[in-house]
Amino acid sequence: AGEISQLKTGISEIPSWEDDSYKEYTNNLIFALKKKGLSHKKIAEKLTQMNLKTRTGLDKWSSGTVGKILKREKIGG
Repeated sequence: AGEISQLKTGISEIPSWEDDSYKEYTNNLIFALKKKGLSHKKIAEKLTQMNLKTRTGLDKWSSGTVGKILKREKIGG
């Protein structure tokens, strides 16, 4: 978790899941981890280990969810 806190997410602390900034936080974290060279699977494992919920409130992240977020944000969605 120490390495995660050093990543540039644009937000100093983890917002509440219900907060609008939560999506921004998780997206920025996903992009920072991808930039470090982590696979979709490893990113999903890290997010799950951090006890971060998915947008739909699930406790476990999947590599497919990470991939969709990276693809959607890459094409401007």
